[in-house]
Amino acid sequence: MTFKQSEVDELLAACHRRCCVCHKHCGFKMETDHIKPSERDGTNDIENAIPLCFECHAEVKCYNPKHPKGRKFTENELKLHKKQWLEICKNKPEIFASVPERDVGPLEGMLLELKFNLEVAELAIDEDAYLMAGCPLKQLQYERAVSEGVLILLPDTLRKKITEAYIVIGIADSYNSMCISIGPSGSAFDYARDKQIATLRSSVDIINGALSELKSFLKIEGDE
Repeated sequence: MTFKQSEVDELLAACHRRCCVCHKHCGFKMETDHIKPSERDGTNDIENAIPLCFECHAEVKCYNPKHPKGRKFTENELKLHKKQWLEICKNKPEIFASVPERDVGPLEGMLLELKFNLEVAELAIDEDAYLMAGCPLKQLQYERAVSEGVLILLPDTLRKKITEAYIVIGIADSYNSMCISIGPSGSAFDYARDKQIATLRSSVDIINGALSELKSFLKIEGDE
């Protein structure tokens, strides 16, 4: 189910492409979500649409009543967020001097991080794989997502795939650290380098699976 494009255009212009909950600027990285979900007979009327950033969209969609953490966004609250923000955009344009500027949230950051790690792993398949020794993989955004409690928002299957991806990323990076500390010569270096390359090669499908599912998750019910 999608909203009428001309009405979406007007809504995005009215909110200045800023999230109606956190107010940060999103550019093209935002969703027009159904306030009342389609599975609960929510309509495609633009009144039922709310512009959200990826992070807020994840929080709105993924509250687990079986394992409640915090307080769920209600339909009424989302309507109020939308109403208040659109009124501010229309009547108090000076607010844009103080609202948060565009930022990469932990889930979006982890998406970019997984892309980088996948590209490194794919390079290890080539004939010049031995040149990969010394290239560190990235885990900062995963650690950020853990520290900010964002992973609790994810479905169990997705969280498991991401965890598996970062386990293999961590193993490959540990061999990379060995290569750097040992230096480019000797049997110990050859062992660490070969293990790094083998781990990277075996990680391609695992990282790609986590990346694909995270992409799908961040675009739930959004307009293309």
